[in-house]
Amino acid sequence: MLQSNAELAVRDMLRDFARRRRQQTGSLEVESEDFMDDGTAIRLRVQINEEEGSAVFDFTGTGTEVWGNCNAPRAITLSALIYCLRCMVGEDIPLNQGCLAPVTIIIPPGSILQPSQNAAVVGGNVLTSQRVVDVIFRAFEVCSASQGCMNNISFGNESIGYYETVAGGAGAGPGWKGRSGVHSHMTNTRITDPEILEKRSDMSSNSSDRKLYFLCPVMMMMMMMMMMMMMMMMMMMMMMILICMLFRYPVVLEQFSLRPGSGGAGTYCGGDGVVRKLLFRNKVVLSVLTERRSTRPYGLHGGEDGASGLNLLHRADGRVLNLGAKTSVDLQPGDMFCLYTPGGGGYGGEEDTTSRPQTKQRRLNESFPERGSVFEYRMAQEGV
Repeated sequence: MLQSNAELAVRDMLRDFARRRRQQTGSLEVESEDFMDDGTAIRLRVQINEEEGSAVFDFTGTGTEVWGNCNAPRAITLSALIYCLRCMVGEDIPLNQGCLAPVTIIIPPGSILQPSQNAAVVGGNVLTSQRVVDVIFRAFEVCSASQGCMNNISFGNESIGYYETVAGGAGAGPGWKGRSGVHSHMTNTRITDPEILEKRSDMSSNSSDRKLYFLCPVMMMMMMMMMMMMMMMMMMMMMMILICMLFRYPVVLEQFSLRPGSGGAGTYCGGDGVVRKLLFRNKVVLSVLTERRSTRPYGLHGGEDGASGLNLLHRADGRVLNLGAKTSVDLQPGDMFCLYTPGGGGYGGEEDTTSRPQTKQRRLNESFPERGSVFEYRMAQEGV
């Protein structure tokens, strides 16, 4: 029942799009392309059958398998596609396999979207998947591109390890501005709040030699549990001091803010990226796995592109180095990593007065009446 409902919703959406497309251009075919930072193309051609409400998504022409780790197994492309289809459906349906029933997917073997069995693929999950979403939304002109990256940052040494993903700007669309400083599309993570990370403490007997560190959030939870369990104040204090000494990140968060002006201009502006600066106090190895450093998130219908990202390393001796999109580097005490994440693309030119079309919610089929928490909430609001 759920899969049949999802299938009908997608078929209905494809028919509506095909009808509008035929009236505007006389064609039932759309295509688009975008590029990874290494120049690898992601190409898509979509042929829609208006009568059946079906479509063929053909990625022929996409670049070959790459030497690095940005190869994406076929399942990644299917995940990106089902996400996009669900976003374009104007009904409240649960995400399930039925969304793919009206769709045929063609992916050339040996490409970056269907690599060989032994290809490196970790970047395909967190980076290439975003570019697939960008290409699909561009073909259907749904919205401008979001930052198109998860901004994967990790550092560590023989004692500690830390990993985070950093937000950026979301793309604007017909009737809305892009959000600033958010994760978008194929991401499901949130960064640890600075208020939790940045716990400062003086671990030196010399007050003039004050060092600032991050406390691991997991250790903070352990400390709270110990405080509740320990009945004797002395034992509790000893345990807290021990944990603080053993589990500290040798980093100071110098800045974490929005990146003004990084969103593309337009009738509806793209969201801004963020700036994140980390000052290191001990020797660590820093690794960055990012995209949109040499390409920019596209704008639509006259909207400007969002700003590309930038990874800079400020050495303690005063040198400033551009790390590029993907690298690992040894850091020394006093080095600072500065991350500038991409902004979202803008939508519409300055003279464009178009707004998001108003669509009336309707049932797809009388066999599938609306129900569930979202439906009940809307009914309660409308009944007030």
